[in-house]
Amino acid sequence: MRPPFIQGAALRAVVKAALVAFLLAEGCSGSDCLTLAQEYADEVHNYALGCDPAAANPCGDQLPTIVYEQSPDGGLKLEALAANCTHAMNPARTAQAKQILNNYLSSDCKTFTVPICMPTSNRCSVQQPDGGWTCFD
Repeated sequence: MRPPFIQGAALRAVVKAALVAFLLAEGCSGSDCLTLAQEYADEVHNYALGCDPAAANPCGDQLPTIVYEQSPDGGLKLEALAANCTHAMNPARTAQAKQILNNYLSSDCKTFTVPICMPTSNRCSVQQPDGGWTCFD
């Protein structure tokens, strides 16, 4: 069963609400925060989400969701990290992501409340074309 996704008008409403929340949030808004957010996103996407379906705890860690703004052409722009939503990640692979997250938070970088969070699950649920597995909520 595929997880439900937000589409059409609902997606635009969520993106608009997230953007408003982002613009109203307090904290650092400079390039340093975006650099840290990008480092976190790279670490999460390229390493921390990788998992082994045979492991006892493949996706048992939870770290903040990365928030992107979706443009009308389908492109994504990194905005910040979520204050209230988490993503399942491989606990054996999150040390560097946690360090970057601590730097992000200690730098007073913006986080904001996302209106709708997806539930997390402790399982490898997406097999990549190269045969590897990914934690995916």
